[in-house]
Amino acid sequence: MKKKLVEVVWIFSALLPVSRLEAQITSIGLKGGISIPSLEAGGGNNPLSSGYRSSFGPDAALFAVWAFPGKFSVQCELEYSTQGARRNGLQALAVPASYAAYFNPGTIVYANFKAAVKLSYVMVPLMAKFQWKFRPSSPFYFYAEGGPFVGQLLTAKLVTSGISNVYADASGQQPLLQTPLSFDTSINIVSQLHTTNFGAEANAGVSYHWGHCELFIEGGANYGFLNIQQGTANGRNTTGAASASAGYLFIFGRHARGSHSGAH
Repeated sequence: MKKKLVEVVWIFSALLPVSRLEAQITSIGLKGGISIPSLEAGGGNNPLSSGYRSSFGPDAALFAVWAFPGKFSVQCELEYSTQGARRNGLQALAVPASYAAYFNPGTIVYANFKAAVKLSYVMVPLMAKFQWKFRPSSPFYFYAEGGPFVGQLLTAKLVTSGISNVYADASGQQPLLQTPLSFDTSINIVSQLHTTNFGAEANAGVSYHWGHCELFIEGGANYGFLNIQQGTANGRNTTGAASASAGYLFIFGRHARGSHSGAH
């Protein structure tokens, strides 16, 4: 994991020389809040990858802003993002290894239990930002930003709980076992997933400026373009999350007090 973090931090650092082009780094900031992730099923209506609901987790980022003349700026972030989803109730699962000899290859069975896919990524979004004052004399600004990101998977777990029989049908009418199974387990699934993802992120918010400081609140979303599974045995899913954050920004020197709108 240390190697993965070093690689992502290197990418973040490599983007910093952008400030030498036409813009100057004018502010740095920190934000934190909640992520509301879910998994989108793809590649057909595979019951193994469908039926997920949103969950909750932390989201935080360290970022830098480069200002250009006018209302435009560029923001680069080093972001920790919670991804994943949950399913409760009767749901599909691949045949357990201990029972594989009794079923045809690729057989899908069903059981009634709780499941949570818990993923965490470090992401590096690079976003274009536009900002406007509410009124010429107002300390309040509205802003919108968006752009691509590259993400590196840090952790991935499948956590299940509950006791259930195993059924041959999705309605739970054809039990296959004489006694129920326990589904209380936590499995590391990093080896089953692609460790790199890329996608797009967008945010909008309101900020309050005073002196060299700024407070802001924002809402946004990110979406990964790649299927996270390495194979198709467990279906196909893409990640995505809504987010809500609050943060603080420090604005350098002559760029304070909104002398340009490239501040956050």
